[in-house]
Amino acid sequence: ENIRIGLEDIEGFVRFVKTNAIDLTVVGSEAPLAVGIVDRFTREGLRIFGPSQKAARLETSKAWASDFMKRHELPCPQFEIFDRADEALTYVKTLNGNCVVKADGLCQGKGVFVCSSLSEAQTAIGLLMIRKVFGSAGARIIIQEKLNGKEISMMAFCDGRRAVPLIAAQDYKRIFDRDLGPNTGGMGAVAPANRVRPTLFKKIHRLLTLTVGAMRQEGMPYHGV
Repeated sequence: ENIRIGLEDIEGFVRFVKTNAIDLTVVGSEAPLAVGIVDRFTREGLRIFGPSQKAARLETSKAWASDFMKRHELPCPQFEIFDRADEALTYVKTLNGNCVVKADGLCQGKGVFVCSSLSEAQTAIGLLMIRKVFGSAGARIIIQEKLNGKEISMMAFCDGRRAVPLIAAQDYKRIFDRDLGPNTGGMGAVAPANRVRPTLFKKIHRLLTLTVGAMRQEGMPYHGV
């Protein structure tokens, strides 16, 4: 039987898992994490691998994640957070538009705009906050310092205390040849990323471990990837 359950239909997942005697649920998408699937399963005594709704804010809110990194002195780009388009537009003028504009919420990887001019930054703010192309996800935005270089992704299995790293991958997110287009959820990746030598690997692993420790300090231990 072909059963379709919406990603945010938590009660539908609970019924399916109970009916089919599922031993372990592994959450891959951010949407059910954002609405608390792990918290709901835990209350029902169902085994599930993923962060709680509060802990998932590391992924589901870019503004919260940036504030968290700043609180714990974890390295991140300089940033400002805006709830009003006029204030955001004034701020990007001081940067001559050379910045990264991000929707605070989830946009399937498409809510990030890497800008090199004032007009590009103004367009990004207009799309997110005025035209609301991503709905409420773009009601709040974060404007970050633009860092130039190759992007590396490194994931780790976390149990609330430890971060056990996987190999590093080089992620390609911008569409079109020579990275000339907008960001996407991902155009492909290569792993292992050859530029991540042992020294850098250890440095990233240390930062992941510090992040897991800081989450535990704040009362929201991170379980998941």
